[in-house]
Amino acid sequence: MIKIENIILRNGISIPQLWLGTYKINQACEMNELVKSALEIGYRAIDTAEHYGNEDLVGQAIKNSGHNRKEIFLATKIWNTDQGYEKTMEAFAKSQKKLGTYIDMILIHWPCPMNGLYYETWRALQDLYKEGRVKAIGVSNFKITHLEDLKKMGGEMPMVNQIEMHPYYIQEDMLKYCKDNEIQVEAWSPLLRGGDVINNEVINKIAFNHDKSPVQIVLRYLIQLGAVVLVKSSSEMHAKQNADIFKFALSEEEIQCIKKLNARQRTYQDPDDYYL
Repeated sequence: MIKIENIILRNGISIPQLWLGTYKINQACEMNELVKSALEIGYRAIDTAEHYGNEDLVGQAIKNSGHNRKEIFLATKIWNTDQGYEKTMEAFAKSQKKLGTYIDMILIHWPCPMNGLYYETWRALQDLYKEGRVKAIGVSNFKITHLEDLKKMGGEMPMVNQIEMHPYYIQEDMLKYCKDNEIQVEAWSPLLRGGDVINNEVINKIAFNHDKSPVQIVLRYLIQLGAVVLVKSSSEMHAKQNADIFKFALSEEEIQCIKKLNARQRTYQDPDDYYL
């Protein structure tokens, strides 16, 4: 079994640096196989969302795996149409019922600033945390302006911000802001959804020098930038390779070479505009 290293959130909770992502997995047999093999390899954190339409499959797969639930850190997200205090509380209860188990961390999936509801949604998450119903709370796809709005509210700040992050899109200002405010950055779509980033000549050259795969180089790069990384694999072999990134390190020169690939342009939706 591979040992995946952990980091400590601001509130003292320990979470793995590499997570199993479940986006677009909507078949029970595939989910069961994915979760079981990942847990056997050494993964101990799973990310899902109400919008993925698979919370029930994730919960059942965890149960079917036979692994101790207490050893698994499970996160889900409040969808855009469930924002607002009461609707958020209702959505949390529905997600918990679908999962068939407790939720370790709950996030706001998108800010949807055009609706002005993420303040109330965040207040609901703060209450869930105060009541001990979750171990950690956070956000996803929030910009610095949105995070600053939450800071003005007072109370608990997000412990996590899950954002688009890959070698072609690194937000240096966001990384600095989150570090200064003790918010852990989580990277989604680290390889781009088509995997285009792993065909890059620079990344492939570094992979050759380390006798590693391009995927391993990208994941190691993001972790060395301080991110927790969400990754999904189509096979047990790839899942094992993805996790085997903690026994080598990229040099500062290699990191600077990969940093030059940063186009500073989103590939996916802008959080200020995205609603559905």
